[in-house]
Amino acid sequence: MDSVKVTVIAFLVICGGAALGFAVRRFLREHHVEPRTQDAVKVATGVVASMTALVLGLLVASAKGGFDTHAVEARTFAVNVVLLDRSMRLYQPPLAEERKALAGFARDMRDKLWNPNSTLANDQLMHELDLVRNRFRNLDPQTPQDRSLQGRYMSLSDALVLAAEELLLQEPYSVPIHMIVVVDIWLAITFFAFALFAPFNLVSAVSLAVGAGAVALALFMIVEMDSPFQGFIVVSPATMDEAVQEISGA
Repeated sequence: MDSVKVTVIAFLVICGGAALGFAVRRFLREHHVEPRTQDAVKVATGVVASMTALVLGLLVASAKGGFDTHAVEARTFAVNVVLLDRSMRLYQPPLAEERKALAGFARDMRDKLWNPNSTLANDQLMHELDLVRNRFRNLDPQTPQDRSLQGRYMSLSDALVLAAEELLLQEPYSVPIHMIVVVDIWLAITFFAFALFAPFNLVSAVSLAVGAGAVALALFMIVEMDSPFQGFIVVSPATMDEAVQEISGA
């Protein structure tokens, strides 16, 4: 989903509901705008507005939770890469080729996650890591320390596989588009009711437009946080960049 398109469409739909309310108001008769009628409309509108607020709150909480989870997964991946590389420095003879392959895998993972133009496939990335793990299995440690290190390499690489799979197999979008459409309809109904009994003037029109913009921006945040590695609101790549720089330059 394109967050900008979702925001613009939501804003236009909500403003369209308000404009329809102003238009319909001109055709209302006197008994249609009496206090009891307005009270009935306000009650119905309150129910719709409450449901909309509840769903929006749940969507924001869900998107924020998913965003934070991906941020933790990215940090976990970076930490495991650095720990594995530092452990590999202790092995004798030096694991220069293995460390170079690990650094290449980390760079490709960083590119895959944060570069929207990346053409790397998930299978290709995991194959790179599998090659590094196969080299660990084929090591021939000669000392107790090296044997201990070999076991540590397999343990850390297992954790790295898990972290990489969690990052690569994430759902592109967890918020169903149908739910956003329903929320747009509810908001249009709510603003229609607001405009139905409001006087048509500059203050009323601007107030409703500002309210529509505020709600549309809430949908913008939801869609943005639902794609944590692409768009305007993204998980910071700083930790991953530092990890890649450390294992590539050490």
